Amino acid sequence: MAVAGGAAGPAGGTGAAAGSSGAGGAATGGGVRHVSIVLPDGVEVGSANLLPIALSDDGTRVAYVGLRDGKNRIYVRTLSEPSPRALDGTEGGDGCEF
Repeated sequence: MAVAGGAAGPAGGTGAAAGSSGAGGAATGGGVRHVSIVLPDGVEVGSANLLPIALSDDGTRVAYVGLRDGKNRIYVRTLSEPSPRALDGTEGGDGCEF
């Protein structure tokens, strides 16, 4: 998986992108998939030294560490939905995986 953080989103907000090559996972269909994430207002991607973004093996969900008001939380979004949700109990989280 390739990850790039800090890209400008369509509304000028901070965003991130993750891509998955065709190696493994039923959702890849033998090709390359690209995912764009526009973060909620006031949220930044956590440190790139951690594991700030994860794409589920089936390619249907993305999770990321978001920094808001100086605190990390883990957010998850099903790619068929427009908005992520913060996971309860993940305050201080510094990495995510599926």
